[in-house]
Amino acid sequence: SNPSQFLEQISDALPSVSSTEATWADKPEAEGFDGFTLPQAVSDVPYRPNQLELYNKCPLSYFYQYVLGLSAKREDTAYQQFHRAVYRTVDKLKQTWDAGEDLTEELAQSTFHTEWVEKGPTDHFLVDLYEASARKMVSNAVDRMRSSDRTILTGYELDRTGGKIRLDFDLAEAGKDGKGPLVIQRFKTGRPTKSEGDKDIYALLLTAAQELGDGTDSRVETLYLRDNMAVPVSMTEKVIGNRLAKYDGAMKNITDGHFSPIENEYECPRCPHYFICPAAV
Repeated sequence: SNPSQFLEQISDALPSVSSTEATWADKPEAEGFDGFTLPQAVSDVPYRPNQLELYNKCPLSYFYQYVLGLSAKREDTAYQQFHRAVYRTVDKLKQTWDAGEDLTEELAQSTFHTEWVEKGPTDHFLVDLYEASARKMVSNAVDRMRSSDRTILTGYELDRTGGKIRLDFDLAEAGKDGKGPLVIQRFKTGRPTKSEGDKDIYALLLTAAQELGDGTDSRVETLYLRDNMAVPVSMTEKVIGNRLAKYDGAMKNITDGHFSPIENEYECPRCPHYFICPAAV
């Protein structure tokens, strides 16, 4: 049956509108905002890398999420829930470790159990396989943290031309007295890929290693928790400079209030703000 025939029957009870045209789509560039004052959150520092990476992917998406404060939650697949549960568990265990408390296997697994029950794919037909793999990753992360007998750095702020960028290390080890070469490891739950070491965030980590490390042996690695394998990451100075320029440009544009959308056939339909975005018209 045609739904419109039912709407006609209740049309008298529905609110009327003066126009059927979408006025919010008149200015798809969503830039300018006459008389609009940017909220303090836009100029708050330090920025996080994921915020600036979202801006470079789509400035308007950044505006919706970090300026207007709209939720970016969406329905994760079981595979995404599985990985997210591991990251959330490791983050909580890092906080415990940073506070000087002992990381026991019992604590690690009980923390994981809580996250898994709340956020994991508990009703998926592969739940047993996912859970066993996730528990192994958590154990590998805890073993790696507990094996360190060096000075641990929890984070660092890069002071850039456009603002400050806060890096929260998964694991960063210096000498026992805080000096000597610095080793920074970034934890990953997925399989090793050739493209991982080419991501922009490694330019930030390599810069932090250079600034914090005492000596030429400072390095950055990706630690794949699934296989407990550490893979070194390297970039030329030119590449690092180009990647840092992208972060600097994002901070400057945010401060200047530029939030034009960037249309992408793959990314746009997956954006949590797709149905309110002028670029979708």
